[in-house]
Amino acid sequence: MRSETLKNIFLSRRPAFLNSEITDIDNVFSLKRLEAILQNPDSLKHTILAKVSDETLTAPQHLDLSILLKALEKSVSLKLESIQLFDSKLESLRNKFFDCLDHPCDINCYLTPPFAQCFNPHFDDHDVFILQIEGEKVWKVDNASKEYYPLESESFRSKTYQYSDPQSLTLRRGDVLFIPSGHVHHAQTLNGYSLHLTIGVHQMRAIDLLHEFLKKRKNENKRIFFNEPVAQSKEVQHDFDDEIEKLMVGFQHIPDALLSQHEKEWNRKKMLDWARQPSGQQIEALMHSMSYDSSSCSGLLIRGTPHIKVEQRDEVVVLSNKDSHALIPIQYWKDLSRLYELSTWHPCNSILDGQSFMAMNHYLQDLIVKGLIECQFKHL
Repeated sequence: MRSETLKNIFLSRRPAFLNSEITDIDNVFSLKRLEAILQNPDSLKHTILAKVSDETLTAPQHLDLSILLKALEKSVSLKLESIQLFDSKLESLRNKFFDCLDHPCDINCYLTPPFAQCFNPHFDDHDVFILQIEGEKVWKVDNASKEYYPLESESFRSKTYQYSDPQSLTLRRGDVLFIPSGHVHHAQTLNGYSLHLTIGVHQMRAIDLLHEFLKKRKNENKRIFFNEPVAQSKEVQHDFDDEIEKLMVGFQHIPDALLSQHEKEWNRKKMLDWARQPSGQQIEALMHSMSYDSSSCSGLLIRGTPHIKVEQRDEVVVLSNKDSHALIPIQYWKDLSRLYELSTWHPCNSILDGQSFMAMNHYLQDLIVKGLIECQFKHL
């Protein structure tokens, strides 16, 4: 997919259809890879069942593969949320979309049996790119926006909802559809199954900035007007309009550089929330490979995990994500910093070569175990 095309479509904020845009569809995803993911019990915790029906459907307390197969036979669709947590290629795809659009992304997967519909007409509170992987699906999308940048998604009854300016189209293998937030849509299969990915793009809004501000004030143990119960305080009711006015004026005077800094930090946190962590098998293999002999590391490729926070404090550099942090002495950071540039894979022995091999080996192992560096083995 061409980055420039995706970015232009995203900025247009109008529904858009790209015919056969994905040429390497087998490399992006497949039904076979979904089947492998569903063998992981943790993936079932991220899986929900969906069907538009007049019946009252009772969701099972615990999903297993036999339940999923029976559900598909009864025209119930499967939705696997944040599927990139279980597939490294989809995690890479998510990061490519982030690099292109500069907003955090999350990926959901939908498997829909023949003659089935997952959801009623609805709009989302974030923009979505739909990538058709296998089969085909008929979509109905409203060209007119129902709500401008909605705070919440909203659903409508299928039998009574009237589209304002609808278009109907069929997505086939390799097609891409963009639907901005606030545009009502729904989809259904005909006589075959459908497998597609939905890449949700989440933008920081003023209300998100306000939430971050309130959390910061809470940590400072200061009184926060917007946290106080309205029903229990006449002062809150009396001052509400004045406080809103002060807030709006304050937003207008936030320096651009500070606003950009807040947005970058919010983006980084969101991407980490949905990030795929290194597997135990990867770390175990790494520990066997990384002995105190640089030649044993020749088949190992490493790079910095995306969206890591980097701070210099006196004579050390602090690297952190949502779960852990590591301290690197400044004299070793010059070589290690290369791992965090341009998402490029580096041969491990190219980083370890030099007089400080044993110390660098120690810091690399620490960073990988803590999920701050990714690794893979090159097949020779």
